[in-house]
Parts: sequence; structure tokens; C-alpha cells
Amino acid sequence: MFAEAHIAADRRLQEFIGRLKALTSIPSVSTDPAHWPDVERAAAWLTDWMRDIGLQNVQTFTRGDYLPLVYGEYLGAGPNAPTVLIYTHYDVQPAAREDGWETDPFVPEIIDGKLYARGAVDSKIHVTAQLSAIACMMEAGSPPVNLKVLLEGEEESGSEHIFAFVAENPALLKADVTVVTDGSMPDPDQPVLVYGLRGLITGELRVKGPRRDLHSGHYGAPCIIRRRWSPRSLPSCTRQTEK
Repeated sequence: MFAEAHIAADRRLQEFIGRLKALTSIPSVSTDPAHWPDVERAAAWLTDWMRDIGLQNVQTFTRGDYLPLVYGEYLGAGPNAPTVLIYTHYDVQPAAREDGWETDPFVPEIIDGKLYARGAVDSKIHVTAQLSAIACMMEAGSPPVNLKVLLEGEEESGSEHIFAFVAENPALLKADVTVVTDGSMPDPDQPVLVYGLRGLITGELRVKGPRRDLHSGHYGAPCIIRRRWSPRSLPSCTRQTEK
């Protein structure tokens, strides 16, 4: 089956490049409300393609001011087969010629064998690659695993709503493994399997001090400066204050 899928990929390469160019021509900028209709347009474009591929239960999830989450699945491998959940995002950051682009960022152009467009790397190439691979597997026969695809439209603007969606839909998203496709390759001939991401952490730091200026020589406490700062160093940097 996999040999047949590779043959299909080679034969359909220009089709898939066309798909990537079509998707990158949609300015799905999630950080700018003026482009939210374009994000919705990109979501509709993706649902059409996913249905054409043969994925089932294809739908968009929106609520209030959510930008669409796009979902589709293939469960034809049966209940005893592993289920793979594929995640990536289809929204992009703003881009304009004035930012230093030599070409229009939303008019894709191939120059010296490379496609120049906003989202050509982050992350519409991943959307296109995953859906193209699924299309070729579906053409070659039944995929040996169940597949679930979740495409986000708010990753570049903070992923404000996806956490609630995941918490509210455990059965829909239940899988044996999740594949997050959002990265790069150092060379076309050197694939990369990323097994860890840095992620983000947020916090709030509250500092209490005296109501008036105090003499540092009388009231200041020693603060141990460490070569590598960490939250553990905070207790050593407390200040004695007059009550």
C-alpha cells in the first residue's frame, strides 16, 4: 500500500503544489479582525478538500468570536486499529511588501524552485502535506490506522479557544498518538521527527514594598545573584520592609 501511495504522490505532485498555492493565497491572518472573513474562507476551502479526499464527519467548530477549528476523520481501519490525531494550523501572521518582502506575500510565486508566500512554511505547508499524504493513502487503499485531523485557525493569535474545545470533546479527539506538524527541516533530504516542543508558560508576579522610600543601607536585604536565574531564586531576593 505504501509503495502505491508514493507513486500517487509523485503523480499528483503538481496538483498538491497547486493546492498549496491556492491555500497560501488566502490571507488568513488571525491577529487582524479585518482578515477574520479570510480565516473563515480558508476553513471552508479546507473542509471542501477534506471531503474530496474522502474524510468523514468533516465540520467546522465555531462559537461566539471563535475562529473556525476544522475537523475531519477516517475511522475505516476499525475499532481495534490505532488512532492517530494530526494537528496543525492554517492561520498566519500579517505580511506586507513594506515588511521587506520582494514579492506580494499573498500572491504565491515559485522562484528558483522555492515557493514564496506567507504561510508557505508556517504552517500551510504542513496542512497541505498532511492532507496530500492522506489523499494518496486513500487512493492506494484503506489506511492501516484511523485518522483524525484537527486544523486550528487561531494558533498565531494565542490559541484562545482550542483549550476549551479539547476539554469539551474528549471522545471526538480520543487517539493513541497525536502528531503535531509545525516545524522545519534543515535540508530537503533530511526529514525531522520532533519529539519535544518548548511550549509557553504564563504567570503573575506580585511585589509588595514599603509605603515610602527607605534607606537601602538600613533596610535593604542581601540578594543572591545567580548566574542562571530561575523562579527558585526568588526567595533569596526578598526585601525586608517596614510595616
